[in-house]
Amino acid sequence: MTSKHQNYILPIQILRSAGRLLAGFLPVFMAISTVFLLSACNNGDAIDDQPEATEYDNTVLLYYPWSGGVTHDDRSLYADFRSNIDSIESAIVRSGGTGKTRVLLFLSDNASTARLSWLRYNRGRVERQTIREYANLRFDRAATLQTILNDAAGPSPTPHYTIITGGHGTGWLPGDANPAGRIARRSYGGSSPTMRTDIAQIDSAIRQSVVRHVDCLCFDGCYMANVETAYALRNSVDYMIASTSEIMSIGLPYHLIWEQLSSAAPDYRAITDAFLRFYQSYTYPYGALSVVDCRQTVEAAALMRRLDAQLADAGIRPTDIAAQPLDGYTPHVFFDMEDYTTRASALLTTKGITPPDFTLLYKHLVVANACTPSLFTEYSSPSVFTISTNCGITISDPSINKVATQNKKWYDRS
Repeated sequence: MTSKHQNYILPIQILRSAGRLLAGFLPVFMAISTVFLLSACNNGDAIDDQPEATEYDNTVLLYYPWSGGVTHDDRSLYADFRSNIDSIESAIVRSGGTGKTRVLLFLSDNASTARLSWLRYNRGRVERQTIREYANLRFDRAATLQTILNDAAGPSPTPHYTIITGGHGTGWLPGDANPAGRIARRSYGGSSPTMRTDIAQIDSAIRQSVVRHVDCLCFDGCYMANVETAYALRNSVDYMIASTSEIMSIGLPYHLIWEQLSSAAPDYRAITDAFLRFYQSYTYPYGALSVVDCRQTVEAAALMRRLDAQLADAGIRPTDIAAQPLDGYTPHVFFDMEDYTTRASALLTTKGITPPDFTLLYKHLVVANACTPSLFTEYSSPSVFTISTNCGITISDPSINKVATQNKKWYDRS
């Protein structure tokens, strides 16, 4: 990588970016974050043990498909996933168990094998009870995730479900999109075609599985908090936790947010507040995290149809609206949605046209949001850029990047 902001060189192992998503993590972090593959031991801070539930009201699936390629692992986040899992297991130990939440782990050790396990607390340790082992999975097929969800729900169906997943993200962009001029990617997953899953496939897998619907889907990856993705998931997901921008490879601070993430009734603002506190004091203080109510995108689509029709009648092109970009692509793909609609509405007003009112929408669409004053990108120089606004959700309407302009309007896609 090239020289960075303030004349320092950033290690290449720091991003869960959409392009060269990087496998390692910081040497200091490695030194202090020993990974226990089979258990997390009591560190002396645990509270009294909770009795193991006989009935569960919530299932949390930690879903970590292979994030490298079919024949290589140079872009794999496997080491970071293991660190994240260790952090979660430590949080379970500190809590004295999982209460009425059933925690399952799907982890791909390589491109060809994976295992689904039940994380069970036992006397100060988290033990992994194998449910099923898999071989030669194709993550570019909805049926694969559907099978995993069926296996996860089968032994003990619950009224509430949460999926927490880590991987390489480029939001709503289709499978053959290549916004950075590098390896083409699907919307989420690994660095080879068969390792990646389109958002429509995620939606289909959830709805066609015995789960049918999840309360929360948490994307621990880059560029997933966009209205296009949320709209595609509106029928299968209530709340989506994601970032508008790039996330460092260490991912979310699970040791601070696990209690809320694993709850059947999470405090979403507490999650974004903890994220912000963590990254404000982190070595590389750059990050954004928001919680989007996917169901509200139905109203967003209706308002955007009206706005687009008015812009067309007024002879104003969306690409002429200089909204706040929240990515490092050239040309930009992801723009702050509220900034875009505010600027578009102002242009219409100058022409005597009354635009639709988005005020109430944003209050319900983005239920929690946190962002550092500056963000990081691996795709441009300088790599650190200051932003003036981030409402917690992006839109690609003003983009002139061909991967955005060659696709029909998001609200016209099924």
